[in-house]
Amino acid sequence: MKRLWLSLGILLALFGLSLANIRCTTQASNQLVTLLNQAEEAAEGGDWRSATTPLTRQAQEMWDGYAGLLYITSCHAHADAVTTGFREVLELLQQEAEEEYSAANGVLIAETEHLAEVEQLSLANL
Repeated sequence: MKRLWLSLGILLALFGLSLANIRCTTQASNQLVTLLNQAEEAAEGGDWRSATTPLTRQAQEMWDGYAGLLYITSCHAHADAVTTGFREVLELLQQEAEEEYSAANGVLIAETEHLAEVEQLSLANL
């Protein structure tokens, strides 16, 4: 009987940790998407400095903080795509290439949203 309760306890602990991971990933994704959308609005308004320095760099620093956890709990390819996307977006911001930046930022936002989607508890993800 002790084995049953121990097994059930371990199962519940793993389920709880999975739910915590889903919440953390979703929260991180939402924060990053908000900052990236604000950066795009600033760039569209011609304020490249504001788009680069406080907004996109802040999003990248936030990503760097979450990346370690996401590399442990998520598929590396998804996390690599976001890391690469940040490098591309920052380079395009420095060049002030409006159309290319907008496209690359859109892809980065989609990749960031995808990180949260693949962690959601659903039949499609089982």
